Amino acid sequence: MKLRSRRPVVACAAFATTLVPVVLACAAGAAVAAPAHQPAVAAHPAHAHPAVGHASRRALAPRQSALDAATGTITLHVYDFLGQPAVGADVFWSNGPDGNLGDSGTVVNADGSYLFSGVPAVGGDGQIGAILPAGAALTYTNQSWPAEGTDVGIQPGHLPLTVMRGGPWYDATDPSYDFNELDAQVTGSSGGVVTDRTADQALANLDQTADVTTDLDVMAATYAAGTLNFWFPYGWSDEGAEIPGSHTVVGAGSTSSDPIAVQETDAARLYLNAGHWWSGKPGTRVSLGLQNYGIDWPVYLVGYSEFGVIEYEFGGVTVTSQSQTVTGLSVRGAMAGYWYFFGTLHSPDGLYLESPFQVCTLKSSVAKARRGVPFRLSGVVPVQGHTPGHAGVAKSVTLYKRFTAAGQPSKLTPSRPWIRVKSVKTDRYGRYSFRGLIERRATWYVVRYAMSDTWYWPAFTSVLKVSVK
Repeated sequence: MKLRSRRPVVACAAFATTLVPVVLACAAGAAVAAPAHQPAVAAHPAHAHPAVGHASRRALAPRQSALDAATGTITLHVYDFLGQPAVGADVFWSNGPDGNLGDSGTVVNADGSYLFSGVPAVGGDGQIGAILPAGAALTYTNQSWPAEGTDVGIQPGHLPLTVMRGGPWYDATDPSYDFNELDAQVTGSSGGVVTDRTADQALANLDQTADVTTDLDVMAATYAAGTLNFWFPYGWSDEGAEIPGSHTVVGAGSTSSDPIAVQETDAARLYLNAGHWWSGKPGTRVSLGLQNYGIDWPVYLVGYSEFGVIEYEFGGVTVTSQSQTVTGLSVRGAMAGYWYFFGTLHSPDGLYLESPFQVCTLKSSVAKARRGVPFRLSGVVPVQGHTPGHAGVAKSVTLYKRFTAAGQPSKLTPSRPWIRVKSVKTDRYGRYSFRGLIERRATWYVVRYAMSDTWYWPAFTSVLKVSVK
């Protein structure tokens, strides 16, 4: 189980019109500062990485008023690679990618059939598909059918895939930080219809010491577009590739002679440059390093809070170098105590990568402390199990101070001139408070939260200066 990557919802017009590099100060050609890869953390069940990433995965709630008057039917026949009925497959239809009309179900008939009734006529944007018991989602897209409905068969062929491990995030002596899951999404065409079928398949529990060799379940088509997202043990995808070349699957139950081969060394990588710990307060300024992105790619940049409803669009840049830095970004609309994600999207259906940031706060009870008069520091840090409306597991936080300006400490146990003040326990929502603090001169404070849960790595708040009058 992993954190769920959320592809941004951006207007396609953003790619049809001129990108707005003026929104960002883009240092084309500047060397990417390559920090160590983010530390490993365990699964975050609140955001399970789904087996597939397309909208077809979600349950479709039919709009009953619109469907009651419809009399058409869709009969689906779903089989596995060997032609055996795929009992247990999830099936669905919708009237377009947004799916404001549609229905879903599960194949229980021994012959692999499923009947949808009350289906209206759909022209040009319909989707019909199945999620096989093994996990692959196969979808007919851009479909039309008359008022009486249609009859559709789904049986996969195989498209061989090989990913050869390597690159800066692979260490043969300790491969535990390299990707252990892979999500493949491919789009193909058949019979002259453009992009009329897609396949989406996730591979989990991969051997991190070996190259990936597998067969993707796809329908018969020629596939010339697609993405591979590499998922790392800590739960997000900041490395991936777009599928090169053209690959044809001749028919159901057949294996393509045009395999996909990708070198991880050549994959695109997204670096978040945000201090040593990738943590801090809302508004923290960051930069993104784009490595091995395609030259001339239009790339759209977004940010969103884990449980937020607002997605910030930072504008777009055009890639001009294989090592490029994008500046002028900040943690906007963030909710303290949760993850915040920065994402890059190449075209509406292209490669999407994202990198995480832990949002935490440290605030003073007074704008300026009075010499010898007690004041209070408080804030919120992420704690395991805390989701909106649900308490988590309390953890220990430690307050440090110094008398000269500095950024976050680079070590979990800071050395002088940092001075340990004291430790307290948060509540189950990550809230903490340090009371009775007294200073006689300007002081810089920071709070460390340790590795006492399995959702978040240990980190620090942003540094807070408390002036004294």
